[in-house]
Amino acid sequence: MDIQKKRAGKVLLILGSLTGAGLVFAYGATHWGWWLPCVFNQITGLKCPGCGVSRMCLAILRFDFSRAFSWNPAVFICLPFLAYLLAYLCVRYIRYGDLTMRRWQQTGCWIMVALLLIFGVFRNL
Repeated sequence: MDIQKKRAGKVLLILGSLTGAGLVFAYGATHWGWWLPCVFNQITGLKCPGCGVSRMCLAILRFDFSRAFSWNPAVFICLPFLAYLLAYLCVRYIRYGDLTMRRWQQTGCWIMVALLLIFGVFRNL
């Protein structure tokens, strides 16, 4: 049981650090205009499949889900599966020290990748 507590501590540290960094970025973006530039957009002039994710996350923090969907519908649609997958992998790591996914979860990840690639093409037409 002691090893599970260590793993849980690691997971909480990582998730807490990512959440803290995200909140610092959200504060900086809304108050000081700190935005991460899209390198793909700067080089090609096209929108990448991830363009709008920062603004989408800020809209979600304000519970403005219609605005969040408008910034990046593909990633917004994928969020429930991504949240489930993150929770599943955290629990699996804490209990068993393993990060392997089931076959259907891997398939879901590949479907999301395909969806994002298709979205990236169609949003630039």
